[in-house]
Amino acid sequence: MPINETVTRLFNESKNVDEFEFICTLINYKGLGSRLSTSNLLEWFDAIEFYKTLFNSETDDNKKIRIGLLLYSTFFESSDLYNILGSLSRIKLGYRSSPYLYFKHQKADRWFGTGEKISMVNEILIDSGFEEIEQFFTTVHHKEIRNTFFHSSYSIEEDDYQLHDSDPVIVENVGHYVVSISTFLLPKINKVIEFFDSFKSQFLFHFNSYTQNKTVTGRFPERINIQILGTANGLAGFIANGSYIRLNGDFWEGMNIRFDFPSETDRYIIEELTRQINKADVRSNDGALQRLYDVISERNKLTEKQDLAKVYGRFAIMFREKANQEENSFKKTSLYQLSLNYFEKMYELDSSIILNQDFAVLKFVVGDRTNDDKLRKDALKTIIDCIDLDNLQENILKNTLHIISALREKGLDITNELKGAKKIIDSITTKDFEKLIIEIKSKL
Repeated sequence: MPINETVTRLFNESKNVDEFEFICTLINYKGLGSRLSTSNLLEWFDAIEFYKTLFNSETDDNKKIRIGLLLYSTFFESSDLYNILGSLSRIKLGYRSSPYLYFKHQKADRWFGTGEKISMVNEILIDSGFEEIEQFFTTVHHKEIRNTFFHSSYSIEEDDYQLHDSDPVIVENVGHYVVSISTFLLPKINKVIEFFDSFKSQFLFHFNSYTQNKTVTGRFPERINIQILGTANGLAGFIANGSYIRLNGDFWEGMNIRFDFPSETDRYIIEELTRQINKADVRSNDGALQRLYDVISERNKLTEKQDLAKVYGRFAIMFREKANQEENSFKKTSLYQLSLNYFEKMYELDSSIILNQDFAVLKFVVGDRTNDDKLRKDALKTIIDCIDLDNLQENILKNTLHIISALREKGLDITNELKGAKKIIDSITTKDFEKLIIEIKSKL
């Protein structure tokens, strides 16, 4: 589907699901102030249009690509772009919008970087059924191009754009320090222009379509009747039970409207936990989950951490299953590593979860595939910690024997890891696993 059709579908479908949340996204209210001072969206619209005019009229190749790269780089910097795309996607999935979705990093005094915002919005674009937009960001955005241009770490020679003091641009898993202007950069700039035109036209079309008042139902926070305010100049706010956001001339006014009180964060966490636990699939670059982890870790509330641990545990199993089915050796290793990382997050968030031998085996598998002796040895310590004398299983003894034997064969010193192991093995008196116990003792 062409990108303009997908952008149109995103706006239309989110409006059809929840029109009140939809107009809140269009209003993009962040506080009292003029439309130009409270959001950079309109300035972003005007700036890109200005750069487009210069780009389309320029005949000198070098000047044209410089203007084109200014347009390209400026396009990807707008926080409001990602907030709006993310909010529309959330609305499509039945959740509420927010003007601060990708506003500021929770754990540090800094703003989210462009790559972080793209990672966060891509995840929900896929979940809500707008893969074409996700693919646009994945294939068109290259932080190395944006960074080298903004930091003047590039040079141009004929048709070559050369990167200096930079990581390479990765194309199909191959790094490039030189890319073609005519076959690589200009097509991407044109794709940016196409996306921008579609996004801007849809935003303004819907904003300007509200030419008269309209009553809808919406969550405030309970479902009530809400009056959308329309004028000859388009959307002008809403009134809900005496609270309102409305446009007075070019100035946004608000009554009983706040976004910074604790319940807003509570709502975000509840909705995100619900959305994550119901996901049918999981991706490796899930920036939205990482942000949820940052917020919950900072709040340090036990119930939230336990709920998030369930999410990580579920995703860890999904990654492990993907790895088991993957035939490509490199991808298989990467998926096992992701599974291990997610299990580690699960145990970190909820220390009451009992260690499982599958976690130890996964550590050993990843350690073996990445030639990480420390991880291999840690797997041995973990599986010994998993032995439950009151519920002894043959499988855990077999896995313990396998790990010890493999480490012995590699000539690794596992003295520290085996501390206490002899005492545990000696305390096993059942005759059911006598042969296994003898074999394990011979390796200690």
